[in-house]
Amino acid sequence: MSTLFFAKTDKARISRLERTKEQLGRYDLVDDVGNYEWVNFRKHGAGSNRDERRRMYYPIFAAEDGSIRVPKMVWSDENKEWNLLERPQDNESLLYPKNEQGEEKAWNWGHLRVRNNLGEFCVRTDRTRGLGVYVKSRMNSGGMLPLTWFDKRIFCDGIRHQPPY
Repeated sequence: MSTLFFAKTDKARISRLERTKEQLGRYDLVDDVGNYEWVNFRKHGAGSNRDERRRMYYPIFAAEDGSIRVPKMVWSDENKEWNLLERPQDNESLLYPKNEQGEEKAWNWGHLRVRNNLGEFCVRTDRTRGLGVYVKSRMNSGGMLPLTWFDKRIFCDGIRHQPPY
């Protein structure tokens, strides 16, 4: 599929948009890397089910102090799942990426990336009052991608249409 863009002036550019005050306000936490907000680490939407991303369904140990660690484990080609090589310590809980309905989902990152970036994570109570794994979400400093490139809702028939939402 190809896309063709036209402009009335050579000053037109395809680029990111500046964020609104409301969007900037979401990233109200700061660390040595920059601004961030906490978001649930469980994958949402398309491709989020365990069966679609078998290797992204793995255990995370959550400590009482809010930190996490990825346990030692080995992949089983036969069962298509991770086998634990250790148990949680007394101050740790075992967490998997399950949603509010108990459906098995997937984490957003692979276990090695998580293990190498533990400072980007925390465990806290989620909206179901259970423990959830959260990751720092950082805004792109260059702005955000527009939701659409169209500035007018006029289609091939020349009629201005109302959006379907």
